[in-house]
Amino acid sequence: MITLREPRVTGLVTDAVDLALGRACALCEISGRALCPTCLEDIRCVPADLPLSPTVPGRHALPYRGAASTLLLDYKERGNRALAPGLGLLLADAVESLLLE
Repeated sequence: MITLREPRVTGLVTDAVDLALGRACALCEISGRALCPTCLEDIRCVPADLPLSPTVPGRHALPYRGAASTLLLDYKERGNRALAPGLGLLLADAVESLLLE
């Protein structure tokens, strides 16, 4: 039985909504998705395990500048909730890198 929560169905539904609403990638502005697969992969290729600061212990997976800050501001300040799956994947990458330390 196929459910709406199945990843491939969710992706199809997201694509259909994005197409109907005329969404564009938050970074490259190509129409289709809120965050296109190419931009997501480009962000995921940024070197991970960067220190937060010289005095604060801990790490983050992306520097808060450029594409990462654009996505977070679009999500938080402009309410672009369609970015949640991509940001969730980036968060999962960060958690995974911490667990592998």
